[in-house]
Amino acid sequence: MSIFMDISNLGQLGDLAKKMQDAYSGGTDAMNKAGKEVAKDMNPDHQIEVEVVLSAKIEGHDYKVDATITFDIELEPVLRAASSEGGDLAAALEGLDVDLGDDKDAVLEQLGQPRAVGVVKDVKIRSLELYNDEGKVETGLNKEGTLLATIKDGKVLINFESVLSYPEHSDVYVSIPSMEEMQKNIVVDIENLCSKAEFSWKEKDKDNLTVSGSVKISKK
Repeated sequence: MSIFMDISNLGQLGDLAKKMQDAYSGGTDAMNKAGKEVAKDMNPDHQIEVEVVLSAKIEGHDYKVDATITFDIELEPVLRAASSEGGDLAAALEGLDVDLGDDKDAVLEQLGQPRAVGVVKDVKIRSLELYNDEGKVETGLNKEGTLLATIKDGKVLINFESVLSYPEHSDVYVSIPSMEEMQKNIVVDIENLCSKAEFSWKEKDKDNLTVSGSVKISKK
């Protein structure tokens, strides 16, 4: 299911804005839950396959992931919406007397860009090295996490940081890529939608986390 709102439907716009503000205030867990709710009724028309390799050393503990994650996503509606105009969302919300507080700019940006939520279909782990104070932790990636595909300037921007989290293990030495870096680096041109795109970057403020891999979008 896509996340895109025509401002002619003002009642739905106000409700969606408040829900999104609540999700921002609640942090990553709330955003992930909101994404899962949105994706419940979707009809997948594309598949996104991501090969990703992570590596960091956190307080002397190695953290490494080498995996392929496959997502189902309903992308066609947002590709169509990308060519339409969303209108003045700020003016519409002010007319509805919707107070978004300090999160206003972020919420307006989210509402103003066509985007879709993808859900995990399959995870293949080639290697995963994760530790807590007691030693190596045997676990997998978070299959309850979601992928967010945002359409901007003729490109699909992708982030899926919640899949690379470990909600059942709060004591592990882990470094999770930032949403901002993911959306900046994991990018697919709409004109070459089904071509594989490679990515690579390093986040010095996250224990020198290195991220590399590739993404491929294909029609189902």
